[in-house]
Amino acid sequence: MTAPTIAPGTRISLRAGEWVTHEGVIAEMYVDLRLVEVAETHPLGLVWVHAHGLDCRWESVRCPEPWCIRVAVPPDTLAAAADR
Repeated sequence: MTAPTIAPGTRISLRAGEWVTHEGVIAEMYVDLRLVEVAETHPLGLVWVHAHGLDCRWESVRCPEPWCIRVAVPPDTLAAAADR
C-alpha cells in the first residue's frame, strides 16, 4: 500500500494502538499532531510521519525544529486519522 497524500499542516488525530513510536513501541495514548510530511516507508509496511505537536505553535513554545515528532503509522490509518 502506498502512503496517502496529505497536505502539510493537516491535523492528524491518532488513537492508542494506531501508531508506533520512533523506538518501535506501540503507543498507548491518543495524540494530535500537525503533519509536516509523510517521510518514507517503514520496514513493516508502515509510513514514517514527521510532525509537530499542536502546542508547537504556541507563542510560548515556538518550536525551532523542522519537525519534532516522528511516528510510524499504517497508511490506511493515516488517511483515516486525517479525516477525523
